[in-house]
Amino acid sequence: MNKENNTLTSLIVNNDDCKRGKYFPLTDIYNEGWMLRLVLSKSENNEKLKKAFHCNSEIKWFSEAELKSPFLHGKLRETRTHADAVIGSFEFEENTKTGVNLPKNKEDFHCFYAIEAKMYAPLSKGIKADSNYNQAARYLGCLAYMAFSNDIVDFDNMGLIICAPEDHKSINKESIQNSYDSLNKRILDYYKANKDHSNNREIETFNSWWENNKDRFLDKIKIEVLRWEHLVDGDNELTLFYDKCKQYNKNN
Repeated sequence: MNKENNTLTSLIVNNDDCKRGKYFPLTDIYNEGWMLRLVLSKSENNEKLKKAFHCNSEIKWFSEAELKSPFLHGKLRETRTHADAVIGSFEFEENTKTGVNLPKNKEDFHCFYAIEAKMYAPLSKGIKADSNYNQAARYLGCLAYMAFSNDIVDFDNMGLIICAPEDHKSINKESIQNSYDSLNKRILDYYKANKDHSNNREIETFNSWWENNKDRFLDKIKIEVLRWEHLVDGDNELTLFYDKCKQYNKNN
């Protein structure tokens, strides 16, 4: 095992030729996914980063997690949402490798945030079932469904965090809040399209929950845009890695 680790480390180190990569593209390592993993790993013992991610208790995180969508069946359905990472109180769903949900025991719930990491790519604009249902709205739909399924009312401790460079101006809190209408429309359209579906009872129950809670949910759910520059500040190791991420991704 140690030999394998040494070989892997050597391959990664010797791949960095400051052009395109000696053995594989440099963006396979220097990208938003690995940037996020490094930051979250540091956050386990860094109070500044814990505060940034709104998790002041013991840090628990997992990258490439799957979130259950409220639109998995019938007409206008979609697949689960792949989060770049989640952080906070969660447990893995049975019979899945990466599916996560809030703890069954509500006393174990303290906070939960889905995290999307970006370098220079924009948020995706839509899905096959709804061209206006953008990536931010899709995350919020999953968070709403998790709150509904687990009877969570403390939305102050749930939210969406997007990490992006300072000069990625198209990603900001206001642009995410502009997606609220598309989420509301998606829930209504899905409900109308599936009145005769076998899962209609659950679809109808979620729609009713949404109508009763949407104003409070959208008012209380945390929306945060964190800039990489703030997250890496004061940490030379993170800063060097981030500089290479910018160098190799800006023109791709």
